[in-house]
Amino acid sequence: MTAIFYILHALERDVAEVERLPQLGQWHRNINPDSPLSASDTVEAAQGYSDAHFHRMVNGSDQIANEVLASLHMQKLELSKDDLLLANQVGTALDMSRMTVAQAYEAFYSKDMLRYRQLIATLQAQLE
Repeated sequence: MTAIFYILHALERDVAEVERLPQLGQWHRNINPDSPLSASDTVEAAQGYSDAHFHRMVNGSDQIANEVLASLHMQKLELSKDDLLLANQVGTALDMSRMTVAQAYEAFYSKDMLRYRQLIATLQAQLE
């Protein structure tokens, strides 16, 4: 049950992040008025993040599962090492979500609003 709350919180965070993308330019300008956001640099970075999450899943990495276990341990919410399979399932869901977030950045900064909105809907559907 703890893992379910963990993933729901992460998915809610991802939806909120993607929904805020249209305001990032304004926030960035307020913080760094002499250094505007670069859409092309953001697209390139987003592609890199998406690729990293994809390769972790394809390669069967336990990295996110170990991060899930460590995070739950720090919150005094324990999963045993026997629950590594569950942690891997949670990790895969988180990688999929973060990959979708990266793709939303890519779509938004590529001016592909239809795809951006579809990706928001995809993230929101995960919460249902």
